[in-house]
Amino acid sequence: MPLLKKTALIEDLSDNRFLERYSFTREDGPESSIELRPAEAAKWTTLRDQLRNRNAHVSLLNKATIEAAAASDAETRLAYAAATGWRPGCRTFVLGRSGHRSQHEEHLRPAA
Repeated sequence: MPLLKKTALIEDLSDNRFLERYSFTREDGPESSIELRPAEAAKWTTLRDQLRNRNAHVSLLNKATIEAAAASDAETRLAYAAATGWRPGCRTFVLGRSGHRSQHEEHLRPAA
């Protein structure tokens, strides 16, 4: 059964902006994911077009399904830091990791 769900809300600590990660079933079967700014995901036609560009299952490309996913709560909340060092306020130090989890993420930790 094809699915579309909001799996994570990701905070970029460098600029205090957020990304939403959606998981979805592709037309050819496997599951994939996409990351969008909340303002982009709130526009159902923008999210539909991004899903279509990534070969989402055709049954997911309707207004009701997309709006329900966008309005739902994320399963996980994460924080992302693009660089190592002290965060503003000198209360948190971010250590580097080798490798990348995705094209947008270098360091992820559960948000407090």
